[in-house]
Amino acid sequence: MDFYLPKKKFGCISVTGTGCVLDCLHCRGRYLKGMDEAKSPHELYVKAHTMACKGYTGFLLSGGCDAQGRVPLDDFLSTISRIKEETSLIINVHTGMIESAEELGTTGVDVVSYEMIGNRETISGVYRLDKGPEDILRGYDELRGHGLRVVPHVTVGMYNGIISGEYHALDMLKGTDALVINSLIPSREYGSRVRTESILSVLEYARENIGCRVVMGCMRERGRHDLEIGALESGVSGMVMPGKRAVDWALEHDHVEWYEGCCAVYL
Repeated sequence: MDFYLPKKKFGCISVTGTGCVLDCLHCRGRYLKGMDEAKSPHELYVKAHTMACKGYTGFLLSGGCDAQGRVPLDDFLSTISRIKEETSLIINVHTGMIESAEELGTTGVDVVSYEMIGNRETISGVYRLDKGPEDILRGYDELRGHGLRVVPHVTVGMYNGIISGEYHALDMLKGTDALVINSLIPSREYGSRVRTESILSVLEYARENIGCRVVMGCMRERGRHDLEIGALESGVSGMVMPGKRAVDWALEHDHVEWYEGCCAVYL
């Protein structure tokens, strides 16, 4: 059983600060507020070297999206290459939608975290994009086609807390060797709590039908001990930031390994 603690030695950088054109319903920029800001290549370079000097193992590079759902990374690609050449930092990139991955594939990034969505209504209603699951799959294939290590993420209940396309998203992923399952974190403005049974059903479907390592990711409500222990009982390979009860259960039933970083970089 692998447990991941990304906050201690794994940074999180946004290339847009707290800005995002899409203003998706589930986020509204709240997740960007917890990230370090690097709006220019020079800022990214300095922050990365500062992290390296402090003994960090790596960082997630993300940010808000443009109107097409893309994290604007083009101006940062040569800097990413320099950071990989000059440091031992692991870099996990969140691209959002992508049209061409050729240049990103030359930077040496270690992994790409990519959101798979299997329902057009979720894409349009939550992410405010006029795209379909076929566009999401095209981006996924584009990344893999240029030699990038891609760890897909599927979020359960993104459509107001109910199942809507999650199984189709998983079906698009046959052939992957690792997968992260998240779940909607409701806010006062949007979303209902996702039923434990729904999340566990998606976890079990992934394990039984894809045949890859499945990890419960960091994007989920905390304090849901029944969900965490149920996920461990269902046979997930690992969990990000488990609660104490889940840790105690794992120590009683399995050998536990701890990693200080994003789960995607170790899968």
